[in-house]
Amino acid sequence: MKFSKKEAVELLIAWIVLSLCFSLHLIFRAMPFPLLPVIVLIYFISVGLSFVVHELTHRYVAIRYGYLAFFHLWPQGVLLALLVSLISGGTIIFAALGAVYIIPLVHRDFSSSLRAEGVIALSGPLSNLVLSLALLPFASFTGILGVIARIGVSVNIWLAAFNSIPLPPLDGSKVFQWNKAAALLLLIASWSLVLLRGVML
Repeated sequence: MKFSKKEAVELLIAWIVLSLCFSLHLIFRAMPFPLLPVIVLIYFISVGLSFVVHELTHRYVAIRYGYLAFFHLWPQGVLLALLVSLISGGTIIFAALGAVYIIPLVHRDFSSSLRAEGVIALSGPLSNLVLSLALLPFASFTGILGVIARIGVSVNIWLAAFNSIPLPPLDGSKVFQWNKAAALLLLIASWSLVLLRGVML
């Protein structure tokens, strides 16, 4: 699962921009300076892990299904993400800065292609749900570990929920085309966690 230099650079750009979007609310809230760089660094690490795992899961599953897969940055998505974060004061994150593009290497009929692409799309948000649940037990800890866990849970829940929306070009739209029940279940599960986030954290 090798990366081209272009793909690695585009992943890095998406990671940096998405991390900035997630941490913008700290600036709007005027967080004290001694804490600000520490929390921003935690956001960069958490977003980096969550975003990269999401995209690499798409990539891995696509390759397993016999597709050529690569990440491509959307310049419009980058601009929209920054604009939405600035306008909302960092409270709304437009998390579609790019996508894993897939090219079939083996011939498939329409039905099997639809299923493969649906499963590939589903794998990304599912990876974020798994990460959020894995970090959740540590969210009640005090100190830096608890802060890292709470930020990690929050970031992963949002990435799963945003990508579960059944509108192109988001993952939820491809899942919906393949299996409406799976798309609805993903949507309900991820947005339920968004609503419960305040209680859990």
